[in-house]
Amino acid sequence: MPFPRKLREELLARARRQCCVCNGASTRDVEVHHIQPESAGGSNDADNAIVLCLKCHSEAGHYNPSHRAGLAPVRRVE
Repeated sequence: MPFPRKLREELLARARRQCCVCNGASTRDVEVHHIQPESAGGSNDADNAIVLCLKCHSEAGHYNPSHRAGLAPVRRVE
């Protein structure tokens, strides 16, 4: 289950829409990630959330390839 919309918007604003790992500035390509997966008992509250860019999200140790972002087409930067 995703984070509630209001909380997600608050977390993105607090992080200034920057990845909390690489500090990469982004306007769209950041997501709110569960630190502890819901499948392992993680909650949908701010204490279990971190804002990550798509690259850092994909490198998170428990990245779920069946997540909708994992199925998105890869954009190439040339």
